[in-house]
Amino acid sequence: MDGAQLSITMLGSGSSGNAAIVQFGSLTRRVVLLDAGLSPRKVREGLLHRCQPGTELGAILLTHLDGDHWHRGWSAQLARRGVPVLLRAAHFAGALALGIPRACLHVIEGEAALGEHMRVRAVRTPHDEDGSTAFIIDTPAGRIGWATDLGAVPDELIEALTGVDLLGLECNYDEALQRESPRPWHLKQRIMGGHGHLSNDQAMEALERIRAVADPAAIGLLHLSRDCNCPHLVSQLLASRHADLADRTVIARRSEASPALRFTRSSEPLETAGHPAPARAWPATRVPA
Repeated sequence: MDGAQLSITMLGSGSSGNAAIVQFGSLTRRVVLLDAGLSPRKVREGLLHRCQPGTELGAILLTHLDGDHWHRGWSAQLARRGVPVLLRAAHFAGALALGIPRACLHVIEGEAALGEHMRVRAVRTPHDEDGSTAFIIDTPAGRIGWATDLGAVPDELIEALTGVDLLGLECNYDEALQRESPRPWHLKQRIMGGHGHLSNDQAMEALERIRAVADPAAIGLLHLSRDCNCPHLVSQLLASRHADLADRTVIARRSEASPALRFTRSSEPLETAGHPAPARAWPATRVPA
């Protein structure tokens, strides 16, 4: 396990589509997709250019069902290939309505095993009626925390994200730009009302709370609004609040792949309480037909 590397490649992050590839060293040729808001063709191109030959898509972790997180082109692909899609129970009926094959759907509430080397924990986050899902992914190469499309950062989520090696965190809008935008007031209220999206300031505050205990090795700031945010604003705020993070933070691009987040663990970690050894099962428990 010496030198095992964990990486996340964000293929796109924004209103035009969200998808990120998770890889961890030579442990497996299966990769995991965080959301599938880009077309299967675009994701396939991402795999071809960034993964070893023979790499397969092993599972999709679905945060929620908005159109920028689930591309309808995947339904036909999954019917042929049977790739498991992990999601919370609140999204199960909606996933069926979108044409995701029932046989591919796997409800995860709490923690589940994926194969011999990965465990996934799902944490509900506030976003519209059914919420979104933050994922904590444990592998022998390191731990990932992924949280996007959340209107607030509750204590439970801070606790879950603390101690991760790679962190993906929403940084959706600048509050002043949001308030001054020509968007209708009901949309502004939805976005800023605690069940919509996370502002730049809220993201910086969450980082402060996470870093009070442990620093991530690398950070991705996700889902920047096209109309009410820009990378320059985020960079300025990061420099003023967390200047030492600048060289290990990637501000995700909306419509193209971003530089990968990487973490290399020098030796195999000891098993700790609360994170049991992975079960030998792929995929997680399937929802009965």
